[in-house]
Amino acid sequence: REVGEKVMFVLKKYGVGSIATLFPMISFVALVIGVELAHPHIFLQNPRTCLHLCSLLFCEMVTQLMLNRTTCTSFNPIRLVLLPLLFLLVVPLTAEQHQDFVLGYTVAMAIFLAFKTRIVIYEMCDVLKIWCFDIVTPYYCTHEKMNGKLKN
Repeated sequence: REVGEKVMFVLKKYGVGSIATLFPMISFVALVIGVELAHPHIFLQNPRTCLHLCSLLFCEMVTQLMLNRTTCTSFNPIRLVLLPLLFLLVVPLTAEQHQDFVLGYTVAMAIFLAFKTRIVIYEMCDVLKIWCFDIVTPYYCTHEKMNGKLKN
């Protein structure tokens, strides 16, 4: 009830455009519920893998939303990382194929999120001119030493 009241408050105050950021979350929940209803054996056979996949997908969406907010760029509500969930819902597969698909999807999502996080951290450190986990060492001096441009 409280969530519904908050959504109505935001709609009245900021308009329908403010709810666009919720579209990926709503589609994510709808796809997960749809897959669970269509193929209940997937979650029963692989509960930990399915929970890891859901947490990775949610983490990617929230990370992208936070990055878009902090960089003042527009958030793209269409998330391509959800397409395999739609594939899982639409395409008929055997139970073993479902298991392999979910495992592959989870591993690919973990690798994608790890690389995305690494790239974002290094880009932020480069913009701030600091080293990751070391803000004491001067960035310029050490960076120039690495390139061999520092003169004594």
